[in-house]
Amino acid sequence: MKILITGVAGFVGSNLADRLLAAGPEVVGIDDLAYGLREQVPKGIEFHIADIRSGDIAENFRGVDVVFHLAAKNDLIACQEDPVETMQINVAGTANVFEAARKAGVRKVVLATFSAVEEGEARLNGFYAISKVTTERIAAGFQQAFGLPNVAVRYFNIYGPRQDYRRIHPPVLSALILKVLRGEAPVLFEGYKENKRDFIFIDDINDFHLQCITDSRLNGNLHRLGCS
Repeated sequence: MKILITGVAGFVGSNLADRLLAAGPEVVGIDDLAYGLREQVPKGIEFHIADIRSGDIAENFRGVDVVFHLAAKNDLIACQEDPVETMQINVAGTANVFEAARKAGVRKVVLATFSAVEEGEARLNGFYAISKVTTERIAAGFQQAFGLPNVAVRYFNIYGPRQDYRRIHPPVLSALILKVLRGEAPVLFEGYKENKRDFIFIDDINDFHLQCITDSRLNGNLHRLGCS
């Protein structure tokens, strides 16, 4: 079996690549290294530095059985500051990935999305959430129009090794840990009595990812991954 991962140099993608290599499939990885780190790409995969918006990525899909589409612009603040680039990467890039998968005869695409789309109207109207809702519709459209199965996965707050704490706006759990290390109060957000967050470890996410490869019962459905 041959698996392709977009965003393979990122937190989730690099951990998934490790799991897949241990399980036996051949792994191809794509990343433009805008957010991911080259040193996180596991040895033993076929790695290509490429932008998911480029038509040139199509050649990397030949012979691929399953695609995990994890690449995205996912810093919520940065997405809000640059809505055009957000839509270019997350929306146009996703359409390009699905089209490459369709033309190559890929059997299934697993699409990463996020729980931000479920956190109320204020968050839903943010450009990141808008882009992610749109990618879910793109996946559904390709399945209906071309019979390309997809599994859409909405992650809640993931944590684990390789999560990038060095970003200008680090992920929430990394931000809390940094505050503790600096001797500051780890406040999650104001108004904590009215808000909730759910956290899930990266290995639990990848347990489900591996199930997506062979379990046809998951096809065409939206799955929420959290611990509550």
